[in-house]
Amino acid sequence: MRTRLMVSALLLSLNAMGASAQSSSDLFQQALRKERAEGDLPAAIKLYQRVLQGSDRVLAARALVRIGTAYETLGRNEAAESYRRILREFADQAEPVKTARTRLAALERPAEKSTGLAVRVVWEETQMDIEGRPTPDGRHLTFVDWFETGDLALRELATGKKTVITQGGDGSNVYPLQSSISRDGRQVAYFWTPNIPPFWQPQLRIINMDGTGERTLVENANHEIDYIEPSEWTPDGRHVLATFWMTSFNTQLVLVSTVDGKVRVLKSFDWRRPMRASLSPDGRWVAYDLQPDTLNPRRDLYILAADGSSEFQITHPANDLHPIWSPKGDYLLFSSDRGGSVGLWAQPMAGGRQRGDATLVQGQMADGFFPMDFTADGVLFYAQDLGGGDLYTAPFDLATLRAGEPSKLVHAHLGYNNAAYWSADGSTLAYASRRSAMSIGQTARLVVRDVRSGNERVVANGPILHRKFSRPQPSADGSRIAVWSDDNRGRRGIHIVETATGSYRQLVRFADESFEELGNPQWSRDGRAIIYPGRLRNPTRFVLIRQDVATGESKELLSSIPQVGGRIRMLVSVSPDERSVAYAGFRNDTLRIRVMPLDGGAPRDLVTMRITDGNVPNWAGLAWTPDGKHILFGVPRDRGSDVELMAVPAAGGAAQSTGLVMPELRHVSITPDGRVSFTSGPMNHQQVWTMENIFTRLGKSN
Repeated sequence: MRTRLMVSALLLSLNAMGASAQSSSDLFQQALRKERAEGDLPAAIKLYQRVLQGSDRVLAARALVRIGTAYETLGRNEAAESYRRILREFADQAEPVKTARTRLAALERPAEKSTGLAVRVVWEETQMDIEGRPTPDGRHLTFVDWFETGDLALRELATGKKTVITQGGDGSNVYPLQSSISRDGRQVAYFWTPNIPPFWQPQLRIINMDGTGERTLVENANHEIDYIEPSEWTPDGRHVLATFWMTSFNTQLVLVSTVDGKVRVLKSFDWRRPMRASLSPDGRWVAYDLQPDTLNPRRDLYILAADGSSEFQITHPANDLHPIWSPKGDYLLFSSDRGGSVGLWAQPMAGGRQRGDATLVQGQMADGFFPMDFTADGVLFYAQDLGGGDLYTAPFDLATLRAGEPSKLVHAHLGYNNAAYWSADGSTLAYASRRSAMSIGQTARLVVRDVRSGNERVVANGPILHRKFSRPQPSADGSRIAVWSDDNRGRRGIHIVETATGSYRQLVRFADESFEELGNPQWSRDGRAIIYPGRLRNPTRFVLIRQDVATGESKELLSSIPQVGGRIRMLVSVSPDERSVAYAGFRNDTLRIRVMPLDGGAPRDLVTMRITDGNVPNWAGLAWTPDGKHILFGVPRDRGSDVELMAVPAAGGAAQSTGLVMPELRHVSITPDGRVSFTSGPMNHQQVWTMENIFTRLGKSN
């Protein structure tokens, strides 16, 4: 368990080797810089080995994971021994043990000898991004550099060296997302959101791999497109296959000209949308996945002629998705739960039609598995999303504002649970959990626990939660849950779920671009209304809205919330007596927290704190203690992933530590009797793998 009590005597004590906890932390950060920024893996390994000489078991276990990863990248056999050492000596470190077992299973997988498949991890780290694509030669991978620049970058897989491609990203208001590399490896198409306030204006851009020649293909000046997913380039490089999510809540599969940006619509859909579209090597066929049944989340595969002349459906009772063509176009690879677990399957193809039955290539993949792309010589790159932390609880002394030793709150589906929130009376707990192959991607299910009986159940027909951003909020008595999410038709808004029956309805629908929701709803004390912040446009102002659950009537509690710098998403919280609101902002390395009366009085600064150890963790949020006397918030520590939970008096005064420090601590919620719950662990635990000899394996099975 990775928790540290803030006891100065322990932090300053020296071990037998003369290394302190702080010096071990410094060494670890130096090693990370060598590994990630400079790509000097041998030097990084030496620094990580020095960390092992210290007394910090948490850092030592993490260092062994990094050593094993570096050895794997270098093709060295020492990788397996690093992972075995974690299992022998650090069994108490849950996350490193989980990683070590996964890596060892891959390195020692018996199936490789019998099938001829060769699989290995080529990239895994905390701040990685898996929405990019490999270059045709397999030497590099595009990714969004969220950790440093906020731009699109290229990673050399053998060394870890990074080359920034775009300019101007900040990772907050201006940033790229999904990318697709041309078949000659010279250009990349990508999603880009420019800083053109007050509107959200995603664009499709292309740029040369050396960072020159950037052009905007789809400017989206009329704001008709809500999201753009570039999939693949045509063989001649004159078009990019993309999916447009329209603001009118329909979807289009399109070809965009790289010459003049003209858009040709291949297929229009309703609220349903493909999770992946793939263009055959000869450019004649488009494969995509889609729900054939509006009431069932399972998907089928479809083959559409690029000229629109015909379409063919591959029907199967299982959930088939993420289609990708083989380099020769003779197979369609896809992920599916046909074998009872998520696996990679291959469907023989000829002339845009299926030929025979699909074959299982590799089973027992993670639920978050999806194929990324093939290299020119048939090596498959694929990603595995292994979850995003676990749920914890700790006793909390409301008098001293100190937290006790944390323990796991949920013991099933570890690594796939987050965002647990209590009802005000402590009777109900609601959280998000990814529990099946149906949750491949970014969605999760709503789980409700009756605290008195201990019984849990999944709200099967409830709204589809986004595992990063949704925070289910139980009403004061636990009878209803408010959640900001998409429903099963992709319509975003605030939903009200009846705890007893699981039935739900959309109370607020965010379809008007003149308004943007900025945070999760909170329940009023009487349970009759929800309160949530938002941003109105033309002119821009931040507001706090109260909306009656029964009638739908709304009113502005605050018609203008003065900004304190940066976005205030998720950092807004109403006091238990509903007389004040706390909110926060971050700009120029400074965190500011203010309290403002709901009767319209002037705001007061509570916290003005310089943050030099990392980014402010927006996801920790602001949580009032039940008596309304203090506000809890998180700050990063030690230039790593640790977040320290702090408390500041609502009436004013110095902030103090609660003594709780955990990796990526977020989603803080507290009960009347003094229990604090939170999520801890990597927000994303992701890996990029390669799989070789697929078609040798398929040739032997046919």
